[in-house]
Amino acid sequence: MCSETYSLALSAYIHNNPKDVFGYRGQEEYFYYSSYGIYASFHNDKWGILDTNYILGLMHCKKRSDATDKYIRLVKKQNTENSMRNIIECLQNGEFYISKTLK
Repeated sequence: MCSETYSLALSAYIHNNPKDVFGYRGQEEYFYYSSYGIYASFHNDKWGILDTNYILGLMHCKKRSDATDKYIRLVKKQNTENSMRNIIECLQNGEFYISKTLK
């Protein structure tokens, strides 16, 4: 499996963890202890410790806002399907294009 695909699938899986916390299903980006809100550009990294460029760079978009939008769609797809295998299959099938090696 392509390491880019696995990295994105794992990131989406982790960023969906707050869905199981009462009051955060469908609003995972607002969970205080998750970095998802930073990746999704809903708030800033006030400690300056995250490098979102690697994951968002895997979306291969020219504009950061396009990469962010694409990443949000990826995370939401993982949330609704609730399966890491499904998101990996979507990435490999090109539903979320991330790499020339997957096309």
